[in-house]
Amino acid sequence: MSEDRRAEGDDGRVPLPEGVIATGFAEIDEVLGGGLRRGSLTVIGGHAGAGAAVLARQVACRAAAEQRVRVAYLAVGAQVADVERAAIAGHTGVRVSEIGHATAADRAAAVARIFDGRLEIDRLADRAREGVLSWAVGRASIGDTDVLVIDCLNLLGVVDADWTFPTSPPLDSPMMADVLRHLRVLALDRDLLVVVAADLPSVAATERGTTSDHLIAHRAALGPAAQIADSLLLLYRPDMWDRNDPRCGEADVVVAKAPYCHVPTAVTLAHQLHLGRFVSMRQ
Repeated sequence: MSEDRRAEGDDGRVPLPEGVIATGFAEIDEVLGGGLRRGSLTVIGGHAGAGAAVLARQVACRAAAEQRVRVAYLAVGAQVADVERAAIAGHTGVRVSEIGHATAADRAAAVARIFDGRLEIDRLADRAREGVLSWAVGRASIGDTDVLVIDCLNLLGVVDADWTFPTSPPLDSPMMADVLRHLRVLALDRDLLVVVAADLPSVAATERGTTSDHLIAHRAALGPAAQIADSLLLLYRPDMWDRNDPRCGEADVVVAKAPYCHVPTAVTLAHQLHLGRFVSMRQ
């Protein structure tokens, strides 16, 4: 049994087991047996627009700010400026719209200050498979990187030099399976936590239910993502389908697969997407 360790600058928080990266949500971390594990691959999936990328970014930001680990974040589906605004808003509670007029230098300085230089946001010139994997290997080789986040996997392979359609392989394609296998081996060999955000394939995304159960039922539609990932978190927001739903403002995070969770378990959070974040519903 490995010894517990505290993050740098002991602040009285309960120490985490060696190798655990907390999501920052106590309800989810309890289901995960403390949090996500270094040396593993986590896929966070949801219907397009549900907030899978928001949740992945929030896990990254909390790891950098609260556990003081170094996080490298690859913005595949967003501009660096947008990720910076969302990271600042999600962590400080300042509306994204209020950050919109800040200069690039001011945003970068705010991110460096809030996360103490432990959150680095990158963007590639294109999204070719080789470029994304090279970025991951390069970041892992730096030596002091603890967490890699890729947002989002669905745009992998779409390059601005090729406008033929379709250019992006589906999440359950052999190419995506190959990428996920490479990322999982990289996480294992370099003792990293790798987190990728992804939109669900159409089979899982088109069914409109009033609970998160259909996500569990269609877990197989994720194909390699469900098979290769060590941990699989699926996001469901009832108010995406009905704004008058009595659960408006809530989101279910289904821990569909994890080393210490053998039965899919749903955890309910509140969403504040105007601030780029989810919040615990515990008082």
